[in-house]
Amino acid sequence: MTPALEAAERQAELALLERIKEQPGVWGLDPVLDALQLGRVETLVLPWALDARIWRCPEGAVGGTAEMAKLFCDQPQEVALRDHVWQLARDYGARLEFVRGEAEGRLLRDFQGAAASLRW
Repeated sequence: MTPALEAAERQAELALLERIKEQPGVWGLDPVLDALQLGRVETLVLPWALDARIWRCPEGAVGGTAEMAKLFCDQPQEVALRDHVWQLARDYGARLEFVRGEAEGRLLRDFQGAAASLRW
């Protein structure tokens, strides 16, 4: 039973990425984080092996690059996304989906490591 459940989960993850591409959704760390902080993200999709780094301002704003974070504050600190992703998803009302296998590979290759379906 477990292999069938895992196969169904992997297929659902691939279908989610396809919906994001067709919606259109957003992908790439900076565009995803920007949409998230605007309250536009319904589902935030990240790789199971999450090792991305982000830049965080003291008041909580984040960017995928130091340049983007500097739009919010003068001295953002580099932090691990995995340490803040749960709080970010909660604060902005986004569902969090971690993908594995083929979907994880596609997310890293075709979506620059992060993707999101949008509310509006």
